[in-house]
Amino acid sequence: AQVNMEWSWLYNPSTSRLGNNAIALGMKYDFTYSLFGFGFTHHWKNFELGLHYTFADQNRFLPIFGLTTTASF
Repeated sequence: AQVNMEWSWLYNPSTSRLGNNAIALGMKYDFTYSLFGFGFTHHWKNFELGLHYTFADQNRFLPIFGLTTTASF
């Protein structure tokens, strides 16, 4: 079981060609393993890149690489 909280900011007007760009900051707590973490992610229209940090017995970075695609019918 986890609790997540995230704040996202669309930093360009929706009419702009870069209107889908966003920065997200967040934190989480995992009740199962008693772990606290935080991170940030930059969202482009079709790509996400972020860095998350989790406090554990051995400190570790969990990079996130994501690619999303959309289709309209």
